[in-house]
Amino acid sequence: MSAARIALIGASGQLGSALRQTFGARVIAAPSHAELPLEGADAVANLIAGAAPEVVVNCAAFHHVDVCEREPERAFAVNALAVDRAAAACAQRDVTFVTISTDYVFDGTLERAYRESDGAESGVPALRSLETGRRAAERAATATGTSSCARAASSGRSARRTKATR
Repeated sequence: MSAARIALIGASGQLGSALRQTFGARVIAAPSHAELPLEGADAVANLIAGAAPEVVVNCAAFHHVDVCEREPERAFAVNALAVDRAAAACAQRDVTFVTISTDYVFDGTLERAYRESDGAESGVPALRSLETGRRAAERAATATGTSSCARAASSGRSARRTKATR
């Protein structure tokens, strides 16, 4: 990524921390969840207005499976609605939006590594909401050409297998 100014959402998590280190001085904003409550309708728009990034990278997710099963509305608010609003806010301001999801949204039945184009079928609310958010970002990318989305490397893992081994 050659952009000079990056806003990193979810910078305190495992992936966000690694990206913050990799991007170094190009990260101009890396707000904590307390500073950027993604559930807020204008959270990312306000971040863009204040920091003026060229790229917004979203690593944030509400992914604690047990809590998400108890609070599916909150999981959907963070993982789907917030991503949709972030993609729209970036598109309106000609800011590149990258959101990173997970291959855990897949059910694990394929005998090969999953691709982004494969349908995701998960019975876990957190994972369904992550997939909904990824699809929202893809719609923004198609509509504007300013957004992009990626899943973490497809390893063939599944939500079912992961939950059973945790």
